Amino acid sequence: MKLCKAVAVICLAPALAGSSFAQTTTFKPQLAFSVEDEDVPHPVKLPDSVYSALKRDVMHDDPEVDTPPRTWFSAERLKQPSPQVNLYLVMAKGQLRGANVNEFWLVRNDTQSQEATILWNAPEHDVELRFKTGQPYPEIHAAKMSAVHLWEADFSFRNGKYIVTRSHDEDMK
Repeated sequence: MKLCKAVAVICLAPALAGSSFAQTTTFKPQLAFSVEDEDVPHPVKLPDSVYSALKRDVMHDDPEVDTPPRTWFSAERLKQPSPQVNLYLVMAKGQLRGANVNEFWLVRNDTQSQEATILWNAPEHDVELRFKTGQPYPEIHAAKMSAVHLWEADFSFRNGKYIVTRSHDEDMK
């Protein structure tokens, strides 16, 4: 019996070493998001502090629901700007989704104090994050359009808040 167990361990060890049981998978965070997406590619559970900040920020039209449930949000954890801070790009889901635009939030969560701060949010069609060397927070390129109008803007984090650094407004004919 001991010989069978020893053989099983020897035979299974290489297979398990290459399996998900023995490896930790790390994903490169998504940097481009669209209203066309149902979910972010690597959704994570929202920390309670982030969820609380979003609940205070959200307005919805469902009289049956006092508080939007967690399932109405999809969050991608991004690159950490510092060891005690996590950064999340959150996309609206469910009844918070729009037809041509969707609400997006960039949220900073302090892992020590458990305080979450919404750094940026807007209803957009597309959002692209651009991390630059030496900057803790990404630049944001956002765009939305209708059948007759296109709007694009770039946002940069300066002096503790996001500001518009470039915008383009165009009537489509």
